Amino acid sequence: MEYTSRGLCFGCNNTVIPNDTKIIEDDACNGYLSLKNIVFPETLTTIGNSSFASCDSITELYIPANVTFIHENAFRDASNIKTIAVDTENTTYDSRDNGNWIVNTSENKLMLAANIDYTTLSTSIIKIGANAFYGNSIITELEIHDSVTEIGANAFYGAQLSKITIGSSMKSIGGWAFWNCTNLTEITLKPIIAPTFDSSTFYLPKKGTIYYPSGSDYSEWEENIDLNGWSFIPQ
Repeated sequence: MEYTSRGLCFGCNNTVIPNDTKIIEDDACNGYLSLKNIVFPETLTTIGNSSFASCDSITELYIPANVTFIHENAFRDASNIKTIAVDTENTTYDSRDNGNWIVNTSENKLMLAANIDYTTLSTSIIKIGANAFYGNSIITELEIHDSVTEIGANAFYGAQLSKITIGSSMKSIGGWAFWNCTNLTEITLKPIIAPTFDSSTFYLPKKGTIYYPSGSDYSEWEENIDLNGWSFIPQ
């Protein structure tokens, strides 16, 4: 392992991060496939960009009380995490409602969800962050409640969803959010005003159906999203 100013810069051959570590630098453990259940020290404050990206052997994650910054890409594609908990003394992040997730407390933003089956979210969550459900291989159907306003980039990239309902307050859906969702065949949209989207928001290999509110204008979606022959049906 390499360190600079109490920061872990490179190398994760041990699952116990040394006790004086405050910062885990960008890419510190990126792609360490053999890294398993890591133990973060209470001194830790920062988990950097892609620091544990693609660490597929991690199954449990516990965020200590003093962590004040977790980059949205920190655990991208570490898609076998089954258990997530945040120390109850942490004032920046929480795992409210025993949800097996990391939520930014002040923004009510879901940062990372475990690779388990969810059917709905805590009603206090109003944003779904980038990479939150990246590569989730268990989830099949999800109803996003009416308080959620935003879905971040890559949020459901590669997830095994077959059906999703998007609540009435949704304003924007980020790029690659539903890219390569190979089982997704039904999307129900409840917003009266169509959410904004990126040209790369969807790549859905199977044909399916998008339901949207009757009388709403989703023509921009129909004209600009490559959905491989999906049907748009008002209801």
